[in-house]
Amino acid sequence: MSVTPEQAQRAENLTEDAITALTKARTAIMSAAEGTVGVDKQLERREDEIAYLSTKADDIRESANAEEMGPHFRNAIIEADTLRADLQKVSGAIEELVDELHKGRTAVRVGSTALDELGKMPELSADHQAEAGRLRKTLTGFGEAMQQAGESLTMAQDRVEAARGKLKTLQDASLDTEDKGQAADTVKDAHTGVNADATAVRENLQELGRGFDESEPEVDKAIKESIELANAVRAGLNPERPGDRTLPPGSTDQGAQTRGSGPGQTVHLDL
Repeated sequence: MSVTPEQAQRAENLTEDAITALTKARTAIMSAAEGTVGVDKQLERREDEIAYLSTKADDIRESANAEEMGPHFRNAIIEADTLRADLQKVSGAIEELVDELHKGRTAVRVGSTALDELGKMPELSADHQAEAGRLRKTLTGFGEAMQQAGESLTMAQDRVEAARGKLKTLQDASLDTEDKGQAADTVKDAHTGVNADATAVRENLQELGRGFDESEPEVDKAIKESIELANAVRAGLNPERPGDRTLPPGSTDQGAQTRGSGPGQTVHLDL
């Protein structure tokens, strides 16, 4: 089949779009991986502040009278105010991770569209059409995995906000109370709830981080395969211009020797 320069250029542009999409997807996944570690460490640094509330609850309960109880209760409320502000920063950091994954999904949609069109171009060989279709399924899988990760991060952010709500209840408690049992319960309830929320969020982040790390070689493999396809398409449509694409900076060659032959790669983010 005769191929016009315009058709050859269109095919080349589509392969470039696919490579760009995969590279952006990799950037989003790796940024999210690094970010989950950072947020987890932020929460780890708050452990002493959370534990302090439990200590204050015990101090209040062991107070001899309301006068002795007052400073302990006041300190617990001050700590709740500080901790609530710290958790607001954690919530904001999680939101940034969700935004990063959204950018990755947007790139994936562009790349999937490009590969879908490429796979239907009659100017391409049947093998190249099939490879474009397989890469499109792989790219779509990355997008779905990033969406699930984003939803999981949103739930983590909701849990952080729930913890902040429990601290707000403590912040709003009246210092005028003389009931040390009630005061101690108020502080203890805040500690128990916040500790449970923080623990759950950290476990969520650590699980996501492991999934992101495991996905890196899969994304690198897909990038390498997209470059191979681009080179093959260019060579096939422009025999006088052999393929010359190389791996983009930051990508590795992992998985290059075990290229899959099925309909698409399985994406593992362990979500």
